[in-house]
Amino acid sequence: MNKPIRDGNSQIIGYYDKWSDTREILRDRTGKRLGIFEADTKITRDATGKIISRGENQLFQLLK
Repeated sequence: MNKPIRDGNSQIIGYYDKWSDTREILRDRTGKRLGIFEADTKITRDATGKIISRGENQLFQLLK
């Protein structure tokens, strides 16, 4: 289920969704995929698949 992410003015700036116990996805407000977090490997990837972080979930860093 997509959960909206809102800014300080209550405007939707993105959506967060948990695909499974090991996959989380972040989309921008238009629905374009920004990145994915793989909980089993603790890797955060951007929309192109490039690793941007190992360890903690850094998906929300992709919201700009």
